[in-house]
This record gives sequence, C-alpha cells and structure tokens, in this order.
Amino acid sequence: MNNQEEQQKEFVKKLLALQQKRQDKPLSKSEQQEIAFQIGLSDSDWQAVQETYKAHLLRGRGFLSHQNYDDAISELEQANVLDYNSIETTAVLAQTHFERFNEYSDEKDKEAAISYSNICLNHNPSHTPSLKIISELKRKDKKQTIAISKEKQTLNKWIIVGVPLLFIFVIISYVYLNSADSYVSPSHLSVTETEIAEMIEMNTEMDKQMEQAEDIMASFAIDKKIDFSANEYEIPVEVDDKKLENLEWQTESSLLTKFDESYKIEVKGDFLIKNAEINELKIKLEFFDDKGQLIKNTYQKAVEESDLVLRKGDLIPFQVMEYEEITAPNIAKIVLSSAFIAQKELPKVINYEISPKIPVSWEQKRPQNINVQLRERQSRFSNGIIGGGYHHITLEIENTGNTPISHLKFRFRWFNAAKKLVGKEVRYGVSKSTSKLKRNQIRILSTVMTVPKVKKEEIPNLTYEVEVIEVK
Repeated sequence: MNNQEEQQKEFVKKLLALQQKRQDKPLSKSEQQEIAFQIGLSDSDWQAVQETYKAHLLRGRGFLSHQNYDDAISELEQANVLDYNSIETTAVLAQTHFERFNEYSDEKDKEAAISYSNICLNHNPSHTPSLKIISELKRKDKKQTIAISKEKQTLNKWIIVGVPLLFIFVIISYVYLNSADSYVSPSHLSVTETEIAEMIEMNTEMDKQMEQAEDIMASFAIDKKIDFSANEYEIPVEVDDKKLENLEWQTESSLLTKFDESYKIEVKGDFLIKNAEINELKIKLEFFDDKGQLIKNTYQKAVEESDLVLRKGDLIPFQVMEYEEITAPNIAKIVLSSAFIAQKELPKVINYEISPKIPVSWEQKRPQNINVQLRERQSRFSNGIIGGGYHHITLEIENTGNTPISHLKFRFRWFNAAKKLVGKEVRYGVSKSTSKLKRNQIRILSTVMTVPKVKKEEIPNLTYEVEVIEVK
C-alpha cells in the first residue's frame, strides 16, 4: 500500500470515528475537506476520495438493480461513510432496505428503511421517495392494526353490552325462582333482609357497569361542527395521560389537508412546563375517526435525552407531520399521551436564579413591534477533536415585542483575546417547523457549534456576539 492509499485509509477512519460521535450533527463537506487537509491529503487526493465515494454508490445501485441486497447495502454503507447521510446515498439505502424487507420480512430492514427515509425528509420534507416508503410501510402496519382492532372492538362490545345483560338476567332469574314457589306455598313469598341486600348490591353493580359503558362511549364523542367534506379542517387535540399533568398543552394548529388520493396532517403547538423539570419526552399520538375507531398512531420526540434540564416555565415546541398516500379518512380527534418521560416533580414554590442578560444586535433595522431579549443559561468552550473548538450554549429567548414571531434567525460570531474574528455560524430560534413564539413567551435554544479557526491556547479567552439576521 503506497503513502497516498494509507492517507486515504486514515482519512476514512477519522471520518467514521468523528461521525459516530456526532450523529446528531454530521460533518459537513467543508469539515470533511478540512480534516483531509489536516492529515496531509492534497486537492488531487481529495478528488480521489470523492471518486471512491461515487464508485461505491454506483456499485450499490448496480447490485440493487439485480436484487443483490446484501452487497448493495455493503457498498452503500461505505459510500455513506464518505458522504455521511447525504440525501443521495441515504435514499438508495432506504430503498434497498425497503425492497429487502418486502422480500424477507425482516423487521430490522423495515426499521432501517424508515430511519434512512426520515434522514432524507430532514434534508427535504417533500422528498417523494421517502414519503412513499414510509407511507407504504405504515399502510401495511395499518392493515394489521385494523384486523387486530376489529377483534378487540368486537370483544369490547360484548363486554360493554354483555355484562349489564348478565346482571339483569341474574336478577330476573333470582326473582323468578323465589317467586315461583308462591304457587305452592304462600309462606315462600317472604324475602329476608339478606336477600334484599344482595339484590340492592347487584343493582348497584349493574349501575356502575352502565356508567362505565357510558363513559367509554362519551370518550369517543365527536365534534359535530367538523365538515369532513372540506379540503382542509382543524382536528381537535386532547391530552389523556396523568404522566403529562405537569405539562400544559397549547395547540397552535392541527390541520388535515387533502390531496388527490393522499392527505397530510400537521400538528403544531407547545408544552408549557408547569411544575417539573424535564430531561426527555416522547409523545404518542392516536388518530380517531368519526366513529371513535383508532385509525393510526405515531410517536414523536419532543425533548431529546441530554444533560440539559428544561425547567418550570419553559416552552417545549412540538410539531408532527404525517403523510399518507390514501384517501383521507374522517379523522375527528387526536389524543396525546406519554410514550416516555423523564421528569422530576418540584415543590409548589421554587425560584430559579435569574440568568444574566446578553446583548443582541440587529443586521437590519429592528421592525416595529418586534423585539427579543436573550439570557444566557450556560456558555462554555471546549477543544475540538481535530483542532478548532466547540461552543456549548443554552439561551433563553423571550419575545418582548407586541406581535408573535414565526421566524427568527441568529448569527453567532466568535472572537479571540485580540478581538479577531475566528468563526461564525447560524442558528434558528424560531422556524416554520415550530409554533410561533408569542408575546412574553420564553423558548430555549440549546446547541453546540464548531469554532474551526481557533487555536487551542485561544479557547479559554474566546468571547461571542449574537446578531438577529432574519425575523418575521
């Protein structure tokens, strides 16, 4: 193996190691190129690496066209190392796992197909092949769910109707058997106090069963004001879980939109933390039709597992988009519950130390009636894995203006002790995929950003500035 091949091999090893540590934020092309140059690769070497990537991708596509799924996945995974989670490579990986699942029904392939498709949708929310794969897999799950659901519904109906009828039958039989002897001996007409108590207890139990049946039917009460024939309509959202009693759900929109033989549901809102500290939160959504039948369910992370603690008064933005390539059913209600929550309940009275304010500048003149205030909950710098550094920061963003904010984009800039600019990066405080930030509301921005040009000895003296570059 010559020196060039050894350098390229070392480059691939470093890429793989870094990308495994940074799964939540894959390396960009510029970061990959910087690493290549740091280990001694030239421009021509870098181009050779790109050609290697293309060769793996082409071989993967070729094996897929001949249904050789194992070799296709092997080639595509090597291509993915060289261009981590690019939409081109990831889409072919999703298609390969999807086709292998259709042939061999391995659940791992289904999970991989959905995972890779979601990565593509993170790049492009309207990526048609990924939407099609997820919709097709969920359609199959739905058929199985409906079959199981129908069996459960039949059993539930027999329980709801059968139990009260059974009690009625017992009471009638009891009365009949005790009264039948009256034709033989009038003395048998007398009823003891014990028998009266037993009959009262039976009637009470029957009433309870009827109340439970009424409660179950009432839980599926449908808003008659919904026009299911409309091309768009709002779906009521409910929270049904005691585990979420420390969170107040605030719906911004819950819209069903119909297309030709397909439909989309988009839910936007916030969870306001009332009396707890939250480390992790995963929400289950159940969709019911106008007959109270469960159509489908899905799961969505609201808070990723991390050391950051969201606390009383913080807002948790929550957004879900579901797309199905079938005719839209009459979805009449969405129910939210906890799939997983890591929380610590607080005493009734708790006061947090007020975070210090930090200045914020505006690239353009600040629009009338729009303003924000930033407070620093945490800020620290650390050494990079291969040169440079990282900025770990958590900010409180408060809307101090008079109008809701639907779009808010910041630019962070870093300076060394000599006030020389050593890096800059952009982050969203509010985006179109989240709910609006209303007046006096506080939203948390917690992120890690790369400071590529800083020297190791400069890191302890770094400072930063925040500038609003876009707002609506």
